[in-house]
Amino acid sequence: MWAVFTRFGRPPDFVTLVRALHDGMVGRVCQQKYLSDPFPITGGLKQGCVLAPTCFSLYTAAMLNEIPPDTPSIDLRYSLDGGVFNLVRLRSRSKTTICSVRDLQYADDNATPGQTAEDLQALADAYNTVYERFEMLSLSGSASPRLSTICFTIDYFNLSFFFFMTLSFFLSFFLSFFQASSLATHT
Repeated sequence: MWAVFTRFGRPPDFVTLVRALHDGMVGRVCQQKYLSDPFPITGGLKQGCVLAPTCFSLYTAAMLNEIPPDTPSIDLRYSLDGGVFNLVRLRSRSKTTICSVRDLQYADDNATPGQTAEDLQALADAYNTVYERFEMLSLSGSASPRLSTICFTIDYFNLSFFFFMTLSFFLSFFLSFFQASSLATHT
């Protein structure tokens, strides 16, 4: 995390100040009437930290910049010249712009669209490589990330999108963490 700050040009004094707020963190888990012993939190940001959304955005941007530009993506055609709901304009080849989309983000959620299962596998492999480079939890040791796909068709455009998530472990971890933290705040 701190290397990402310097990569984006933050001065060393700023990085030292923000790091001082997070070094030495300890946590406790409360379940019903029982409180755990303090344990060190060596990674991540403090829950409720006002810098957490900015830090997450910077870290995600740095990570996504490491994905090779030749990985598969989907193309979106759009037009900015009036008539937002006039879909006939999107069929036109002139006055439209095409952009390639490799990831979709909303708050702290990411989705990776692809046109085929092979494209999704290539994207999963690329993400796995980047996770290893950023020393995050990766799926190394296994042959390759296994995809969970949900397929649906947008009838008007007749396109299929496959969405997957390679880190389902994080979801189950965060769900159990939030359950434990909500129990701690209610006692």
